[in-house]
Amino acid sequence: MEIINFYKKNGETPLEALQRFKAEQPQYKNSALTYAGRLDPLAEGVLLILVDADENQKKKILDLSKQYYFEILWGFETDSLDLLGKAKLVSSGFPGDQKLSEAMAKLRNLEEMPYPVFSSKTVSGKPLWQWAREKRLSEIEIPVGKSEIFSLKKLKDYEISSEELLQTVREMVNLVRGDFRQEEILDLWQGLLKESRSFWISCFKAEVGSGTYIRNLADFLGRELWIGAVCFKIVRERVGDYSILGL
Repeated sequence: MEIINFYKKNGETPLEALQRFKAEQPQYKNSALTYAGRLDPLAEGVLLILVDADENQKKKILDLSKQYYFEILWGFETDSLDLLGKAKLVSSGFPGDQKLSEAMAKLRNLEEMPYPVFSSKTVSGKPLWQWAREKRLSEIEIPVGKSEIFSLKKLKDYEISSEELLQTVREMVNLVRGDFRQEEILDLWQGLLKESRSFWISCFKAEVGSGTYIRNLADFLGRELWIGAVCFKIVRERVGDYSILGL
């Protein structure tokens, strides 16, 4: 088995990144290729491509710990837990250091969390995102997955205007190809951000175990603090010993 450290771009699905790799590296056209560890369309960074791997080898790679840099936008909630979702404005709040530290400590102690409803986790033969798109989530029980947070640290905060935020949302959503409800999502964001004001973003670094969703961390903190939060940016910096520094 060969392991290739590849950089998935923002806006790509993992499958699109794999297809781009094949186009850029034609010497692998006859190889059996797969990837280990999904990344959301609005997440970028290390994607490990496996060449001629069996299922046992793939599982070992999937079980490796991961390091992320991510940013949380406070005050909003979306059904996808990131910018690529139907948004609502919850508050104009910004967490104080003490309350945020307490919420982060509680988050680190969680051992499991529900899967995001916009994820590829399969329930009764269909991915959760399909149940969500069909508005049939009430017919199923949302499965719970393992949550392992080995470290979680806030780095800094910065302010963003509603105009800058809307421009960023437009740029990010328009990067994504296929039917991801882009028109409906952009209309909602535009309505929420038509007034000139500012919002706060906090930057974090985390090392987590396999299966831990960074979007879940943002959503938990927003709900725990009663102010709302979504992932604004996600970069997977490392999987095991494979890092973006090696790209």
